[in-house]
Amino acid sequence: MRTIVCLQCGQSVSFPGNRPRSFCSRMCYFQWRAEHRTVQCVTCGKPFQRGERSNRYCSHDCYAKAHRGPQHSRFTGYVTKAGEYLRYGPGHPSHPGWYVHEVVWWTANPVCVCADCGGTVEHVHHADHNPLNNSLSNLIGLCARCHVCRHRMVRKDLA
Repeated sequence: MRTIVCLQCGQSVSFPGNRPRSFCSRMCYFQWRAEHRTVQCVTCGKPFQRGERSNRYCSHDCYAKAHRGPQHSRFTGYVTKAGEYLRYGPGHPSHPGWYVHEVVWWTANPVCVCADCGGTVEHVHHADHNPLNNSLSNLIGLCARCHVCRHRMVRKDLA
């Protein structure tokens, strides 16, 4: 037997089983619901009259805002896999559509000098040729010509 105190009338009541209860009867439940119909929206804080169900949001827009982006249970930091590379999605606040390895390298290296020839950096190259290894020690800034040369050298070594 479980003993509870009713939220509406304050009466102490015992029930068999483990099912959680908060009210002594359906009448107390409906009285309590009628008194507690006006609630605040979890997202915007606006007071609203909830219906039969226990609504927490005043509108579908507020529900959607609460379950999008960082609030979503499966949020990945806006990172998606584009081909072989990790890329920020279009909703990313500061780098929409950028490749993750480019953001890592450009953030750490504001000076744009090619590591091989000293020209202007146009590409960020993975030294170990693993497109998922985006650690700064694995990334090299190269001009387009030097980048092609590095990939040619790897192909010659494999042949």
